[in-house]
Amino acid sequence: MARKSSGPWFWDERGQWVVNIRGKRFYLGTDRDDAYRQWHELSAAPEATPGKVHIFREFLAWCKRYRPDSFDWYESRINEFAKTIPGMGVSELKPFHVQSWIDTKKSDGHKRGCLIAVSRALNWAVKQGLIDKNPIRHMEKPRAGQRELILTPEEFQTLLSHASDQRFKDLLNFIWETGCRPQEAFRLAARHIEGDRCVFPEKESKGKRRKRIVYLTPTAKEIVNRLMRKEGRLFRNRKDEPWHRNNVACRFARLAKKLKQPKLCLYNLRHSYCQRALKNGVDPITLSELMGHASAAMIMRIYQHLRQDTKHMLEAAQKAAGVA
Repeated sequence: MARKSSGPWFWDERGQWVVNIRGKRFYLGTDRDDAYRQWHELSAAPEATPGKVHIFREFLAWCKRYRPDSFDWYESRINEFAKTIPGMGVSELKPFHVQSWIDTKKSDGHKRGCLIAVSRALNWAVKQGLIDKNPIRHMEKPRAGQRELILTPEEFQTLLSHASDQRFKDLLNFIWETGCRPQEAFRLAARHIEGDRCVFPEKESKGKRRKRIVYLTPTAKEIVNRLMRKEGRLFRNRKDEPWHRNNVACRFARLAKKLKQPKLCLYNLRHSYCQRALKNGVDPITLSELMGHASAAMIMRIYQHLRQDTKHMLEAAQKAAGVA
């Protein structure tokens, strides 16, 4: 049963402020003053209908405030889709419109990401009470692509030698040495450094359930100490702006043209770290902790990358057969 209220109230179970306006529930965040500001704005606004409300614009505004690390990713995809349905209300939106748009994308991975971005915005709107249902909720997502390209130490050195500046080399080296997620390197600040470890609190970790600890090799520690600053993120480009997925992607695109090879991404370095560790005898349970996985299940899936190393597989086959 919906709670009747003349103003915002704090919902202990959800840990945030809530208000009911014209029979619809709105979630206003954790800050009391901001909750009351939003309440006044929502109360003063004319009643919206599902076909008229600017769902995508509202979602991006929320994302910029509460999910800043994901904002650029959502903005590029959602704004592109919005241009394909000018003047169309959400009540008129059909799976066909989204399918027609994602069919213009080349890879299944890109198609999947575009569909996820639009659906995420619509699911958010449902939770906010702006619309009654997500019209594309039951669309099937394309299978995610796999980043199969694994680098040998020699190939990584070649990549490093063609990187145009030291700041980009530092980012590449850090992920190569630690196997951390790209977003963890992007967010790294002085407050996370504790001796030979980088410690991210639960609220800044993937899944937000436990601390994420990145262990530093001597090379990684040297990079961190050299980049240490009092405030802000450590890894920055030549313009002294924090690295993020877009400016890193541009760098890799230029490197691909220079080296005349497929375009790489930072996850290729993370997966290369995983394969090196397995080949060097690190057990999957320990490796899962090093890489920040909740269990060894993900590591077991990475074993498939070893098939690319013919020499390693041949030696394993001989060992399995008892051949000296």
